[in-house]
Amino acid sequence: MEMVAMGKMKTKAIEMMNNTLQEQKRRMLLAQGVDEPMIEGLAMPFQMRSFINEKDSDETVIVIDGYIGRDMLHEFLTGEESPNSVQSFRTKLAEISTSKIRIDINSPGGSLNDALVIYDLLKEHDAEVTTRLQGFSASAATAIALAGDKRLISENSMPLVHKAMRLFIGYMNSTNLEKEHEELKEIDKMVVRLYAQGSGGKSTEADIEELMNRGSGNQGVSVSAQEYVDMGLADEIYKPGKDEQRASEHEDDMRNTARKLSMRLTMNQNTLNHYV
Repeated sequence: MEMVAMGKMKTKAIEMMNNTLQEQKRRMLLAQGVDEPMIEGLAMPFQMRSFINEKDSDETVIVIDGYIGRDMLHEFLTGEESPNSVQSFRTKLAEISTSKIRIDINSPGGSLNDALVIYDLLKEHDAEVTTRLQGFSASAATAIALAGDKRLISENSMPLVHKAMRLFIGYMNSTNLEKEHEELKEIDKMVVRLYAQGSGGKSTEADIEELMNRGSGNQGVSVSAQEYVDMGLADEIYKPGKDEQRASEHEDDMRNTARKLSMRLTMNQNTLNHYV
């Protein structure tokens, strides 16, 4: 009983410390001129980032909403781990036991390193992975979307793919800049190869380079869902709606049933031919 009581006291103490820390952060932001509604607005999106198991379903839904990688603003405001980092994603995948995973992606991008590792984790996972690209998702987010066994894009989505970028802070000389330039060019080559391979032959490396070089300063432009599918970077466009996902799953089930029936008929025919 004493241990239980001590545990409850410890939990209460931690909760009080967290509340105090949040209040200190709030006061600091207010002192810097950030008004109360803005602070609430900054905090709210982070509460939405989670993953859920749909009831009566063998599918787990993971939501990637916001910056990919370590989100320092999120960690500062909430004291919680960044939701879309590699570490967080590993934890989520380790808790999944369903045979299907759906990844809903609404992200402006972020760390390419985290995105590539998440891509690898999804590719290596035993579950059947479906990715759904949404909104103005861009940059590293589009790399994760390529990892799906089935890759969907919303009819309302306009993704953006661009050349690799780095943020420089501090003094740089010509040697430093040349080194960074060469590294960025190598990263671009790797990304181009990844997307060209992901297109299933619909786009060449030259096509991907042209896509990445669009826009002012070669920073890319948002393209339509149809162009994205035509380039092979997504398999099909989906129309958001309550019945759309069920209809798609039903069509898949019908195709699988027809395929199995065809195989059985072929096997029976072969057996009959063997004994005739």
